[in-house]
Amino acid sequence: MKISQILRNSFAALILGTLFSSCSNDVDVIGEWKEIPVVYAVFSPYPDSSGINYFRIEKAFLDPDTDALLIAQRPDSIYYGPNDLEVTIYERTVFTNYTVLDTLERVDFSTLGITRDSGIFARTPNYVYMMNNQVRLGSDDDQFYKLVIKNLVNGKVYTQYSRGITMGVFSPSDLTYTNFKFTLPTQSRPIRWSHVDPASNETVFDKVDFNWSQPSNAAIYDLTVILRYAEFQADLNTAGEPEIPGTRVYKEVSWKAIRNFAAPGDMRLTTPFQNSEKFYYFVKNDGGSVKQELNGENFYNFLASNLSDVVNTGSNIRRCAIKIDARIDAGGPEIAEYIRARNANQNLLGGLFPADPFSNIEEGYGIFSYKFHIYRRNYNIEDETFDYLNSGEITRNLGFKSFGCN
Repeated sequence: MKISQILRNSFAALILGTLFSSCSNDVDVIGEWKEIPVVYAVFSPYPDSSGINYFRIEKAFLDPDTDALLIAQRPDSIYYGPNDLEVTIYERTVFTNYTVLDTLERVDFSTLGITRDSGIFARTPNYVYMMNNQVRLGSDDDQFYKLVIKNLVNGKVYTQYSRGITMGVFSPSDLTYTNFKFTLPTQSRPIRWSHVDPASNETVFDKVDFNWSQPSNAAIYDLTVILRYAEFQADLNTAGEPEIPGTRVYKEVSWKAIRNFAAPGDMRLTTPFQNSEKFYYFVKNDGGSVKQELNGENFYNFLASNLSDVVNTGSNIRRCAIKIDARIDAGGPEIAEYIRARNANQNLLGGLFPADPFSNIEEGYGIFSYKFHIYRRNYNIEDETFDYLNSGEITRNLGFKSFGCN
């Protein structure tokens, strides 16, 4: 396996393990022991991250005498030493100069019980770099970030840039932002995933529109629908299967209904400070809103695939639905471009002539980008949806009551 394959596989594993794979033979690293930084630095502002973000910063080398698969199993070949790097993140707006946001600390995830997924790379130790300082939310001013990685051993400095997502002003009344919020569905009407047609007495699956306003510089989205419910033990020997007191447990199940939705618009490279610093910037189409339509049948099928059958198994576990929440994850243009490049590779017949993965890391591979998410909580559920959960063909074996939790 060529070193370029190792680099691409490393980068793909980092991306797919965190948010939103790729293998190429068209670029070879030439020269003995050439250092290649591999960086995954997707960060969130407070309150999305509570001030703590973790960056993965590794290295890759070409050793002409050793198999790359063996190198990947050697921690000192993929990780920098404890005193090798000085990693600093800076923040600025159009109207201010750069200020130091934080100097990152190297920590070993494996000491917290978090190991890397099994694969070609050594699982322990599992070093990452921790940023323990709050990134300010972008309100009205565009915000810009600079990640500087200085190799203290050889003096090499790598610099990468990212532009933040501007959410607008926070509204305490509805816990949203002026530029990033749900517009549909409204909380004034219960969500209805199905109903019975009175003429035919057949079930009709309803579609629910989820609309949200686009914050500035957000280029890609995930939409997640979360059903909050309770499980309890029921007395099956009594009519109506009443709940046994003290057995109720509250749970939730998350349906990622939309993944990697690329918003309509164009990505551009900009130089806002009239120097050599280049930032990727997403220019959204007129209107600045996104609409996605979700089908009730898909919702029920998700539940049937992710909750246990408690009826056919003879279990006395029963369930009652409570509320529905919705979550939008927004990612910067660098994430969108990586996903686009990855999908382009996957769509090639037989994997022939794959393109290079997207990267905005200086002289290396990876991503330095920004993400954020919002919630809309406590949607009520329409009565006919409770009925379908209880007796509908797709979900009747899940043990849902035909009413919501008290």
